[in-house]
Amino acid sequence: MTNEKAIEYRTKIDKLEDEVKKEKDRLKKSKPNEKDEIKKKIESLEEEIDKTYNSIFSEFDEDIELKSIDEINEQSILFSEFFGRYLVRLDLSTSQIRNVYGDVMRLKMKGFNPNELMLLKPRLAYTTERKGTDGSRKFREKIENALDKVIFSEDKSKQETRFQNFANFFEAILAYHRSFGGK
Repeated sequence: MTNEKAIEYRTKIDKLEDEVKKEKDRLKKSKPNEKDEIKKKIESLEEEIDKTYNSIFSEFDEDIELKSIDEINEQSILFSEFFGRYLVRLDLSTSQIRNVYGDVMRLKMKGFNPNELMLLKPRLAYTTERKGTDGSRKFREKIENALDKVIFSEDKSKQETRFQNFANFFEAILAYHRSFGGK
């Protein structure tokens, strides 16, 4: 995705989200005979937002999270931004992300340990499936794919570098999630 395209998408999502907010405010103040029409408008706007996210994610390589483990680049950061924002939309809580992120940071500070890294998979599964939301499932899918690339790396000499990239990629998603209102 180009920077220009990313700017277009940001602008479009901002505009749609503002319209949804206005319509929800309008709904609170509306008369009973106006409510159905406003609800339909909100539903239409929400569908448009979902379509926009589908378009956004189609702009990235299908396996962007795997490529981000080999190298953090502009595409990795753009994906992190849109994915973090999307997770807010899907009501993924910051605490769900932080539980696993805390483990990643402890590993990063203690030094890379492949055995401890493997234990992140069951923790990730538990943390995300406890809530069972769409957001937690999408989050788990992307993070688990990236984690697998680190854990099952055939070239063990690249494993530590991949882990560092994984930690940075994860941190970028968390930062964007929080910046877009993740709670």
